[in-house]
Amino acid sequence: MFPYIVQINYSINNDFANKDIFGFINSNKNISFSKDFKEDLIVSDLINISSEFYNETFIIGNKPDDYQILAHNYWGNNIKEFVSIQDYILFINNQSDLYEKTFKIYPRIKERRQIWISGGISKNPNDLTDYKNIKYAISLDEPFELEGFKFIRKYNYLYLFEKNISI
Repeated sequence: MFPYIVQINYSINNDFANKDIFGFINSNKNISFSKDFKEDLIVSDLINISSEFYNETFIIGNKPDDYQILAHNYWGNNIKEFVSIQDYILFINNQSDLYEKTFKIYPRIKERRQIWISGGISKNPNDLTDYKNIKYAISLDEPFELEGFKFIRKYNYLYLFEKNISI
């Protein structure tokens, strides 16, 4: 962010409204400063969640790879597993492929054969996650968007949700 702030006084056509840092901050009310790092807030939240919901599996969303952020920051033993919302949706839809692409060459001459290459990304077929019995979900800094979960609590940075019993 510093290189952008330093360049505030410079503009190609001199139409930048805020020529100093204070004018920039005052005109952008959604900018906030915190003494805490996001990673520290996440770790603190996960420690609290893991003490309240010991050895549980959590669906992590809303973005497909949000679970990596939590798995990268939390190294405790009290959470059983973080599950990507993407994997959970595949389970609900009884699917396993995330992405598939086929590349076909259409020959211009009359050949008897056609060459094609196909590949993709799918869930590990040896996945032992008990998706059916997952009771909780966590989202990062925004409400969880998967249907069938109700809000329980907002921590410093994380939101906690519980699966509706009827689902």
